[in-house]
Amino acid sequence: MNNADVHDATVGTCDPSGTGSFVTTDKGVVSTVARHDFDFRLTVPSVWLVEHSPKATMEGGQVFYSTPGGNAFFVSFGNLTELTKRFGTLDDYRDASIARIRAQADVSGRLVVSKELRIRRHRAILSNFKGITGAGGVADVWSLDLWCDVKDRYYSLYGDVVRSEEFQDFPSLFESTAQSLVCHEPPPGSSPRLWEWADLGFNTKSKVWFLELFNHSGLIEAYQASEIVLKGGSASQYQWPQRGERPLWHVRERMSARDLGKIGYDERGTLVVEPSMDARPSEQVPEVFDSITYAYSLADARGFVEFREGDGAVLKKIEGRWISVENLTHRTVGTYPNIRLSARREDIGSITVTDAHIVIRGKTGSPSR
Repeated sequence: MNNADVHDATVGTCDPSGTGSFVTTDKGVVSTVARHDFDFRLTVPSVWLVEHSPKATMEGGQVFYSTPGGNAFFVSFGNLTELTKRFGTLDDYRDASIARIRAQADVSGRLVVSKELRIRRHRAILSNFKGITGAGGVADVWSLDLWCDVKDRYYSLYGDVVRSEEFQDFPSLFESTAQSLVCHEPPPGSSPRLWEWADLGFNTKSKVWFLELFNHSGLIEAYQASEIVLKGGSASQYQWPQRGERPLWHVRERMSARDLGKIGYDERGTLVVEPSMDARPSEQVPEVFDSITYAYSLADARGFVEFREGDGAVLKKIEGRWISVENLTHRTVGTYPNIRLSARREDIGSITVTDAHIVIRGKTGSPSR
């Protein structure tokens, strides 16, 4: 990867169910992404930049989200059993957090919002502390505290507004984002958003690997981790040029949804991707054929190859693969919408079919037509 492999950031009001695909912001319409980190999920505007604290593990740490305007949003998490040795109740912990803000930031002020929420059947406390810093600045801190006994974790979400003009309604943004927290299971009655392909890459700014899931509406879900293990499966290199003057490339490893099965974090925080159990039956190239024609589907961008007899009849069709062509003499045939690329049998050296690809190699020195 290179320095072009970096994500940008923006603002918005999020769908707490995590199933909506777009939100309205002061920047216009922005898509949302369900982001997975250390086995929890938060739905945020798609262009918020995500980072992990350097020492974050499955035992605890922080995940930071930054916006284009320089505002900060972050999630702290850790072991609940250890925390309850110091704080008997969620209310005690929230009060201690507010006291810590007063002391560490030298802020004099008051708690102006304190209300209870129910998130994934857990009690949570939403708070807003406002005051004046010792240097004369304004402090406006939103927080949400939640204890999850199922995962034995505590979660604290914070929003520190430095540039309030970036947001039309930060209280609504913060509360809806907090409501999207999935600490141990999907929301009751929710159905997963269907995706078609995934891209694996490395964010050179945040220093984390990512696995991004797409459908034809765009990016809908993303997993981040310091390490990713893919157990089997098929993939293809995918790249596009960096916009602007710098001659850089974005590079990804692209996989089909039908090749991927379970996606989840292990006890070390490594993201583990397992192959689908519904293996596609292997395809065989016909022993005898006169020519091939091939094209690419506008529906899923993958190709299909038709093996034809001398009279043009189709003997067999292999579809749903990425097509690679090496040293092959071929030509265009047909008229729209039945357009194809075609190669004669005598110009083909070999054809290799895998679960994801068809590689068509031409014969060295085959005549041009």
